[in-house]
Amino acid sequence: MSNAGHCSVPWRFTGGVEKKLRHLESYGTLEGLPKGIGRLSSLQTPDVFIVSSHGNDECQLGDLRNLNNLRGRLSVEGLDEVKDAGEAEKAELKNKILQRLDLEFCRKEGTKGVAEALQPHPNLKSLRIFDYSDREWPNWMMG
Repeated sequence: MSNAGHCSVPWRFTGGVEKKLRHLESYGTLEGLPKGIGRLSSLQTPDVFIVSSHGNDECQLGDLRNLNNLRGRLSVEGLDEVKDAGEAEKAELKNKILQRLDLEFCRKEGTKGVAEALQPHPNLKSLRIFDYSDREWPNWMMG
């Protein structure tokens, strides 16, 4: 998780790209992803998913819900921006067949409910958690 220079990208997918795009890579560090990212129904490999609370123009964790073709690795940053477990549940990570999942919590306390709602698919091979500050771990990790 780099602290290199942040940049904002004007996002607009036209001409049916939202139904065809399978891979999305970012170079550098982004501040957020567009609200319409959930319409990229064929997306398989976003290298990072950045949660934001900076307004209506950027995505929320629940926007992962419709990305049912995700494969490989997913890194979710900005989980400190998720306000409650209900928003985290909308991501439906337990239905995503991933090999590796990275979760970044930014050392914010009181995120156990969010972490609990981010239960991954049982076939997950690798889980990396960054900056998780709660004393209790999610039940799905303990069972």
